[in-house]
Amino acid sequence: MKMIDYFEKATTAKILIGWLFMLLLVSCGDDDSDPEPVSPIVGEWDLDLVEDKDFPVGFIRNNDVFSPTQLQIQVGDLIVPVEEWRLELAEDDTYVETVEVPGPNSVNSGTYVYESDDLELTPDDVDVGFITDFTVEELNETELSLSFPFEIRTFPDAIWDTLTVQWTQEFEEANAVLVQGRRVFFYEKRDD
Repeated sequence: MKMIDYFEKATTAKILIGWLFMLLLVSCGDDDSDPEPVSPIVGEWDLDLVEDKDFPVGFIRNNDVFSPTQLQIQVGDLIVPVEEWRLELAEDDTYVETVEVPGPNSVNSGTYVYESDDLELTPDDVDVGFITDFTVEELNETELSLSFPFEIRTFPDAIWDTLTVQWTQEFEEANAVLVQGRRVFFYEKRDD
């Protein structure tokens, strides 16, 4: 009898150990789901170049490429030159857009939605006046190109300088023509 008890106990113990081992294997499955990959749009981007495209034939601004330091923005009642333009897109779908100008910088922040080839910025302060709807032209690990519809009052074949801008914007009777095209912002990713 003692022999049978020993074998029964040993068999029962083996079965129990087998079940525990199987339970351990099943419970140790791949519970650690891989973290979601970070979208390549996330990061700090410096504006490198600006290009005006798709304007009607005969307007000198067509395919005009220039540095962001040639841009001017309105801050209050003043038109000031841009020194640097930076866009930071965070993983939590928030953004900060900083335009460095002489005097206090212009800062715009809020949330963003990036889907397919659309980037929509929703500013916390809607009165800031920044562009908010972009088409993503190109996106990779180091470059981001965003475009948006752009219209300007100008003259055919006009040399585009500060005087022409002021003249055509302030004097509608100057016979300037309102033309539409696209402006493309070319950003480079900031090194971490």
